[in-house]
Formats: sequence, C-alpha cells, structure tokens
Amino acid sequence: MTPAQAQSDSVKYCLTGSYVSTDSGSCFHESTQTDVFWFNSHLIGRPVLYLLGGPGLYPEPHKDRLQSLSNHLRRPVIVISGVSNAVSSRSRYDCPEGQTGWIAPTKRQVQKFSPDVEASNIVTCASALTLSKDWLEDVSPLKHAQAIKTVRQDIGIAQWDIISESFGLHVFWALKKIDAAAISAVIFDSPDTPWVPSYFHFGQHLDKAFGEFAEGCRKDWLCPARRQNLKEEIYTWLAPDRYEPDAIIDVVDVKSGAVDGYVLPSSEQVAGRLVQSLMTVRNPNRLPYIFSAHSREQFQDRLGLLFLRYGRESQNLVSFAGYHGGRCSVLPLSNWYSALLKDAAQFPALRPFLKYISETQKVACQSLGIEAPTQFAKPEGLDTIKAFIIGGALDPVTPMSVIREAFSSAAQVDYNVYDNVGHVVSSAQPCIVEDMKAYLDDGQAPLPSHCRGRDLKLYYFTPVVVR
Repeated sequence: MTPAQAQSDSVKYCLTGSYVSTDSGSCFHESTQTDVFWFNSHLIGRPVLYLLGGPGLYPEPHKDRLQSLSNHLRRPVIVISGVSNAVSSRSRYDCPEGQTGWIAPTKRQVQKFSPDVEASNIVTCASALTLSKDWLEDVSPLKHAQAIKTVRQDIGIAQWDIISESFGLHVFWALKKIDAAAISAVIFDSPDTPWVPSYFHFGQHLDKAFGEFAEGCRKDWLCPARRQNLKEEIYTWLAPDRYEPDAIIDVVDVKSGAVDGYVLPSSEQVAGRLVQSLMTVRNPNRLPYIFSAHSREQFQDRLGLLFLRYGRESQNLVSFAGYHGGRCSVLPLSNWYSALLKDAAQFPALRPFLKYISETQKVACQSLGIEAPTQFAKPEGLDTIKAFIIGGALDPVTPMSVIREAFSSAAQVDYNVYDNVGHVVSSAQPCIVEDMKAYLDDGQAPLPSHCRGRDLKLYYFTPVVVR
C-alpha cells in the first residue's frame, strides 16, 4: 500500500527521505500531542506499528535501530510516542537541565554514588516538574492507545502488524480493547507480565542470568581460560568491600583510548551497570574481561568499561514523569517490594542493589504523589491471543520462564529464546529479525530459526587502545 499523506489543520505529516521528518526527526501530531516516526514510508506492504518499552521512552534516540529494523523487515515501521519530544512536553515531564549523571567530566566533579544522594535527586526533580492535574492520564497506556488509534485513522491505515517490546505490552492490551480490528499479526519481544507472581522476583531472575552468562562463557573457547567459576567471581566482585573508598575510575573509550569521564562507583552502581550490560547483545562480551581480574586494582582499572555506554544520562532517553508515572500507576509495586526483600535474603551479594532499586522506586512514587495498585488483573483475551513471543536467555527483567508461565493458557502462541542475548532482542542480530519477518509474512514461527550458533556466540572482548 502507499500511505496517504494527511493534511489538515490538526495533522501535519512531512514525508522526507525514508521516514516522517522535521528538525527533530519526526512529525508532531497536534490533536494527540504525539510524535509520529514513519521509517521507510515509501515501501509497499502492511506497515508495522512498533510499541516501544519504557515506559516513557522517547523515540528520537532509537531512530537508528528502528530504521535498521524496517530495512530488514522490508516494511514501513511506524512509532507513535507516548510522551512527545516537544519542548513544552519535555519541560513539563522532565527535570530541568543541569541534573547530572554519575559520570563526571573532571575528577573534581566526581561525586560518590549513594542511594541517599540518588533519592535526594529524585525528590528534587519531582518537585521541579510542572505537572497539571491530569498528567497521569496523559501518560497512561490507554491514552497512548487512543492516540495511536487516532493517528492510524488520520493516516488512512486499515490494518497493521504490531511488534511490542517490554512495557509496550500494556499499550497493546489497551489498543486491543479499542481498536482490535486494525491489528493483524503480533510479535511480543520480552513482554512485561505482572499478572503472574514470579514476574516480581528480579533477584532470582538476575541470579539465573548470571548463571546463563557464565555457562555461555565457559562453552565459548574465546572466553579467557574458559572461566569455570565466573558466576561466583561476579558475586565476589559485587561485594561492597571490593572498592577503594577514594579510587576514581577512568571511563575510557575502547577504540580511541581517550578518557570519556570519571566515576566513583559503589556496589549498587556496579550491579546496576552489570544488569544493563546483560540487556544488550554486544556489551556482555566485555564482562569476562572485567570479572576475570586477578586483583582489586586490576578489576577497578577494567571497571570503567561497564560505564561507557550507559553513563551518558544527558541523552535523555526517557521521560522522568513518563517512566515513573507508568511504573507507579500500572504495576502492583508492593508485590515487587516484597519479592525483592525475599530475593535479598536469598542472594546476600545482591542485597545492597535490590534494596537500592526498591527504595528509590518508593521515593519516586511518593514524590509524584502516586499510590500504586495492589494487583494487576489478567488481561482480557489472553487465552485466545495469537502471537510470536521472543526473548533472550540473559534477560534479567522478563525471562522466558516467566513469560511462558504468563501465557500458559494461550494455545496459539509460539516462542523463541535466543542464547547470549538479553532484554529486548528485536534489534540484536539480523537473524532474529529474519525470524520476525518470517512470522509477519507467513503467520507461522520459523522452524528452524534463522539463527545459528555462530550468530549468537558470546565472544571474549579484549579492549584495543589506539596509541
């Protein structure tokens, strides 16, 4: 199909290049106050609606991976934001400029990470927001779904396929209620499933992900010395006493050798960056090198590699109010807090980190004045849903074992889990996208998968410094 270009007083699309574009890389849909990205709009075929995770993710920083996904699917991909990039929206939902992350440009500006300082930053940020009375409704999955339906009708699309990642599943359920006839094939990537109790045991999921990572490393001949006890070594290095109290770490660019910044980490922060590393397909390759250190000094020298990718908070990948507003108003967080407490007792090395994420989430909800629900009802139509569900074996957030439990009553669901890949796998490797394309084209999960062992192999990463 050739999408119609809508022109009206309230809808303005500016099709240039391979996606809908303005100076910010999108078109602003005035009646719904959303941004619309349309990758490869010239392609003929049923378009794909991509529901980003988050909640509160801005589409702008994800343009490259979504463009690549569209290229591989050979379909137009449309992304409709839940919280707009518009300046007025950002000033309403985000902290004022000047809030810095934990990577400092100079050693003098380094501050010691602590949960208390983090909590103070959250309170300061929340108090600076200019939220109106109905803001929580504005960032709800239902409001997002209503905006999506309106944009679809304005563009003139009769049906589209859907790819939903992580928290985007909640937007899908809302959309299914109000616009089911427009939905064709469905793919869930690492779906968020809080209607099953096992979902909340993040500590158990993280321990399992460590085990999967260590096993993959042991089998891979490129891991250093085929590390036999890598999981135990990771827990050893997560102990709080492993860090010199005043040892500032250089965050070094592995290609150029240039110092990218400085950090003074704690065990909570190292655990957090480790979780983020497990959630991508490339960053796990650094972990054997980091955690095979023979001394505390050597470990601290290598630790900066954990902070390289995820330390640039200035990119503003997510809306503060959109993220915490979504989590606090949708998820039954009391169940999560209780599960984290039990997991902390089961895994003492993770206790500081699990306590930290629990306490900071409480502070965020309280600062925004949101009382989380006490339960999450099983979604309507779950038993009859037809979908292809994909995920990664290293996913510490939504492991496939939890997903299978959540969808156990659905008879028309196919699954693929990919080795050495973490949370949200749709942009990890071309072979995974080929599996997705086969399902969207044929309505059947590909058997066997297009992915081979070498496609998803975990290679030992050795930093190369340009001298």
